[in-house]
Amino acid sequence: GPAANAAPVFQVVLAAMTEAAWEDSAAGLSARDIAMNVALPEVDGRILSRAISFKDEAFFDEATECAIATYRARGDRIEFVARLAAAWVKLRTTPADKRRVALVLANYPNKDGRLANGVGLDSPAATIHAMRLLDEAGVVVTPGTGYGPSGEGYVRLSLTLPDERLEEGVRRLVALRV
Repeated sequence: GPAANAAPVFQVVLAAMTEAAWEDSAAGLSARDIAMNVALPEVDGRILSRAISFKDEAFFDEATECAIATYRARGDRIEFVARLAAAWVKLRTTPADKRRVALVLANYPNKDGRLANGVGLDSPAATIHAMRLLDEAGVVVTPGTGYGPSGEGYVRLSLTLPDERLEEGVRRLVALRV
């Protein structure tokens, strides 16, 4: 039916690298994984979730004299994706005037002028457009309330933190009634 066309599609990452290489990398995913699992799906409108499995050697095949690769799934990361999907269901069934959402824009560390920088993307205009659409849908939009004119009071989280630290930060933010 028509509702199926409006359903969010979540992109899970089956990383083409070992979990050890991913953990040791300051960049996280490889350029190939970013292109195939982040950038291109984003253009299609998919919602990035996270890497749920990593390549690993299953066995060495004597007949072909090559290592046969397999994916090793991480249950905790799959559980995260399931919770994320459930949260989207809850959001969809929550009345618009009761929804609490945030528009989060990346701020590159080298200069504030690169806030939400994207190739071919006018991030400020896109943000204003998104806020207008939210407002038209009945979502209460209160930009900057309590955070200063340029958002300098926003809490900033580093996505390079361990999951436990991010979850703790979210719990603390939810408990904080601004």
